[in-house]
Amino acid sequence: MRLYRILVEVLFLGVFALACGGSEEKPANSEKASQPSVAQSEAVPTVAGVAPQTMQRGKQIYDSYCKTCHQANGQGIPGVYPPLAKSDYLQDKRKVIHALVFGLSGPITVNGKKFNGVMPPAPYNDQDLAAVLTYVYNSFGNPGGIVTPEEVAAVRKAGK
Repeated sequence: MRLYRILVEVLFLGVFALACGGSEEKPANSEKASQPSVAQSEAVPTVAGVAPQTMQRGKQIYDSYCKTCHQANGQGIPGVYPPLAKSDYLQDKRKVIHALVFGLSGPITVNGKKFNGVMPPAPYNDQDLAAVLTYVYNSFGNPGGIVTPEEVAAVRKAGK
């Protein structure tokens, strides 16, 4: 009976991981970062020192890849997927980059609440990961910040 419960839990987590990882975007190993247009009517934060198209790209990636689990408002799903809105987890930029580059599994604590799920590695290149993280750092009531493609590349190069 215990084995059956474990199998059901693994299947459940796998389905959610696939749902959160689903994307129509090109994977990180594509030769060139795609830059599809985003409707100008969509509001994205304006950040000093960041090109508007970078923020638009970040929002586009968030909307197509991240919001299934973390929700449109960044609040996550209580007990299942942690919030990105006003998230204390974002204080350690390197840890956040690592989670996107290599995925994340196992217990974490965000804003004093425990989560124990699976987040697959994001299938994007360094430029796109920097864009989506910069978007998140400047959205959902977060205090702001910039993630550069060079920072993402350094974490990727350092490995797991």
